[in-house]
Formats: sequence, C-alpha cells, structure tokens
Amino acid sequence: MPNPNAKYVIAGLTFSRKSDVKAHISRILNEGPLPSIVAAEHEAFLRAMLNTRADKLRAIGNRKVARFERDWQPPPLKTTRAIWVVCEDGFRLDVSLYKAVSMLEPGVDPSGAEAADIAGQK
Repeated sequence: MPNPNAKYVIAGLTFSRKSDVKAHISRILNEGPLPSIVAAEHEAFLRAMLNTRADKLRAIGNRKVARFERDWQPPPLKTTRAIWVVCEDGFRLDVSLYKAVSMLEPGVDPSGAEAADIAGQK
C-alpha cells in the first residue's frame, strides 16, 4: 500500500503532489521567451524528468544531450509551450514533461545513477 505521506523527489527538489510538479514545469516553461535556452539551474530537474520517458530515451539513443530549450510544440500544433532536448549533433526532441509526471512514484527520485547513465548525464 502506498505511503500517503510520501513526497515526490526529483533531482533534490521535493514536491507534495504531482500537481506541484506540474506547476514547477509550468514555471520553467513560462520564465523565458520562445525559443530560448532553459537556465542551467533547471537542468538536473529536466534530466530527471526525461529519465521517466523510456520512449524519449530510445529516440535519443547514444546521442549526448547538450541543453534544454523552451519552444512551441512540434507542428502541426504549435499552440503551447514545450521543453525540447537538444543534442550535440543538433537532434531536437519535444520531451512532453506533463506526460512524464504520470510516471513519477512517491519517494523514488528519477535522477538515480542508473537512469543518469541512460540519459547521457555522465
């Protein structure tokens, strides 16, 4: 049975509810113009959230993540803001962070060492 008092811990940040995680994502999405590079202070959080998206990690493959950018959703929508992974080779991928929130488990930090290796953090 899940612990009702467990918190969501992501890259050292603690959130009480998934809605708090979504609010944090919204702040990151809205703190700069489109397109723009996401501040380095958010990188660990974004890498941890990326680790919850096995489909996105497969798409990135062996590429090295260079940075995160905020930009419009991919075409044809282009109606809402999105976080994009930009790899050293120029490959870009919308990571759909709100979908990543559904993968979070209380008390399990997705920035663990094994996941970090997969997402190119090392």
